[in-house]
Amino acid sequence: YENEGWGVDDHLFLPYVASKLKTLPQPFCASLLTLSLHHPFPVPEPYKTLLDSIKDPIKKSITYTDISLRLFFNEIRNEDWFKSSIIAICADHTSDSFGHFHENAMNHFAIPITFFAPGDTAFNKIQNQSISQIDMYPTVLDYIGYNKPYVSLGKSALTKQNPSIVYGGSGVFRVFDYPYILEYDNTTQKVITLIHYSESRVVTYLQIDDSNKAIADRLTQYLKSHIQ
Repeated sequence: YENEGWGVDDHLFLPYVASKLKTLPQPFCASLLTLSLHHPFPVPEPYKTLLDSIKDPIKKSITYTDISLRLFFNEIRNEDWFKSSIIAICADHTSDSFGHFHENAMNHFAIPITFFAPGDTAFNKIQNQSISQIDMYPTVLDYIGYNKPYVSLGKSALTKQNPSIVYGGSGVFRVFDYPYILEYDNTTQKVITLIHYSESRVVTYLQIDDSNKAIADRLTQYLKSHIQ
């Protein structure tokens, strides 16, 4: 069954990929791009009926993705290489808000990114560090102790400071460096706003005064160097 021409549905594709991973010689590196669900979130059967009690289409699609991931992990969890693996998962981009988080500069760009190391409980904990998709590759290499030269536009999230840059369109860039966001208009070369955000993703807009000018200047210089 294919999802209206987009590709193979997650609950079929993920277990299939897992079965292929079990045939690879060790050590191996593998990647997969899942179909997931896009608007209008057409959950395939039998899950469309099984999840009928969930009325919010985005919540229903997230639940379907969780089920599909569970099928994937159930297929590989008993393999001898599972506990010596690191598995990185991320989203492509955000979806519309569905009530849990306010619409703000933080939540507009926030996506789930996770690194799961089944054999390393110390690694599997929530971080408040800033990270984007571009940082995932160097983070994995850093974690496994890779010490040879490589090319990456991102950097390891295991470093102490790891600001993330997002281009929002119309010349406006944002730099995320927990717990601050700085918005900068590259057209006018001016800072638009400085924002503080909490771990619960609540934002506070700050006046740029003597108390936080050093923070704003540091983030502005970092952002300018990134643009350059």
